[in-house]
Amino acid sequence: MNLIEFHNLHTSFYTDKGVVHAVNGVSFAIPEGSTLAIVGESGSGKSVTALSLMGLLPKPYGKIDEGEILYKGKNILEMEPEERRTLRSRDLAMIFQEPMTSLNPALKIGFQIEEVYRRIMGLSTGEAKKKVLEMLEMVEISDAKNKVDAYPHELSGGQRQRVMIAMALASSPKLLIADEPTTALDVTIQKEVLELMEGLKRDLNTSIMLITHDLGVVAQIADEVVVMYGGRVMEKSDVCTIFDHPMHPYTKGLLKARPTLENRGEKLYNIPGNVPPPSEMEGHCPFYSRCAERMDICADEVPELIEHRPGQCAACFLYEEDRRG
Repeated sequence: MNLIEFHNLHTSFYTDKGVVHAVNGVSFAIPEGSTLAIVGESGSGKSVTALSLMGLLPKPYGKIDEGEILYKGKNILEMEPEERRTLRSRDLAMIFQEPMTSLNPALKIGFQIEEVYRRIMGLSTGEAKKKVLEMLEMVEISDAKNKVDAYPHELSGGQRQRVMIAMALASSPKLLIADEPTTALDVTIQKEVLELMEGLKRDLNTSIMLITHDLGVVAQIADEVVVMYGGRVMEKSDVCTIFDHPMHPYTKGLLKARPTLENRGEKLYNIPGNVPPPSEMEGHCPFYSRCAERMDICADEVPELIEHRPGQCAACFLYEEDRRG
């Protein structure tokens, strides 16, 4: 059963310089108890998709123009404001790339987690303090009894990220959205945080929506992968198929650009060109200007996301003739 479903989501930003179409017709689903990774370069629409789900688009500029976001079959976008706030505080949780921008530097970490238990879960102060300690121990923060009275700046980057995970999981959410959760951490701490998230998913049956540009992270914990570019889904499939049999030229470029044992010591491959502004990606395939396999039709039409192989969808005209045949 699907926990979350995106259907033809369109999200735009209305600025003084014009309308920026950040997400264009995105559709995918997150099954219960699974980890779905959204990958792509900066500006591909990954975070905007997550913010659309959470109702955290900047106001008044950000707006969902079209589409549906379903939670257990119910359209979140049609919920009353109070119902959506309750959903966001209990069933959906989000952790961000840099915890120092999310944690209040003037408050002790124990108090910040405690607020979740008191305000959202309705626990007494004594019960909340006990739960805080249990949660800090669950996310494997050493010496939790003393760390509960620490301020954010007194913790390491890995410890702060664990605090953010503890805070996000305090309400036992059904979905944890992790937006580049390991980017600011060194490799050793990255591994520990990812293993922690995997363990918590297994123990609590929490689904994870992982936003990242790191394909190594994807290979380690994802079940399904959505590849985005220019606000659109370029390809989606299970993680093994994406790595072993990628279809879209953009997916192939991302995989070619990642460091491996085979290219160790060599200069890493770069996808030619740069990500153009959104206004230059409309009316044709958004990857057209950088694609080595582009055809004439790619400059005139936007390819649809179509299932070309069982369980594997790609938005690319390269496979249209095969499909018709």
